[in-house]
Amino acid sequence: MTLLRQRKLKDLLAAIPAYPLIRGALPFDAARRDALGKAVGAAVSSLAAKGVTTVDGWRLAYEDGWALVRFSGTEPKVRVTAEAREAKRAQEIYDRVFAAVKGALA
Repeated sequence: MTLLRQRKLKDLLAAIPAYPLIRGALPFDAARRDALGKAVGAAVSSLAAKGVTTVDGWRLAYEDGWALVRFSGTEPKVRVTAEAREAKRAQEIYDRVFAAVKGALA
């Protein structure tokens, strides 16, 4: 505990790595939410390299990042979020998942 007290908060925060995060959303027909949910789930589940968790939408795990696809709780939109250690990889994950969701909503 004394080591932490010897360092300034800004120095502790600077030691925490920041990863690139990309967010976007797609509108959907709220009347078709159940059917679209099945289509979105099927479309994105095969994209994850390390598996999918379905606690709050679909969280796709990768060696170097992750993506989350979920229906908004406040408006008729499907939100897509991706994060990775490098910006290029975050964009790759986002683009791939976003395209799959867009296809499922069509």
